[in-house]
Amino acid sequence: MVAILLLHRQGNREFVRKHPIATKRALRATLKGADLCALEPERAARTLVDGGFTPRYDYALQTMKDVPTTSGASTIRRTPSASMPAPPRAG
Repeated sequence: MVAILLLHRQGNREFVRKHPIATKRALRATLKGADLCALEPERAARTLVDGGFTPRYDYALQTMKDVPTTSGASTIRRTPSASMPAPPRAG
């Protein structure tokens, strides 16, 4: 939900209002792609080469490994407490 609000804030507001389902699907695809790059850099690099985006697998793989993922979607999804405040302490 937070990601949808961020996209709404940064995206074309009129498009987001008219096409909320398309916006949600695009956001989901973006997050899924970010997860793929972070968790399976070899597969992501091979996809870039096979798709004709770059001719060199070694450069694509190095790029996938160099991109920081600590603030990426996969980190947010794996850490439930990242979007929720800590529970109050007893006592």
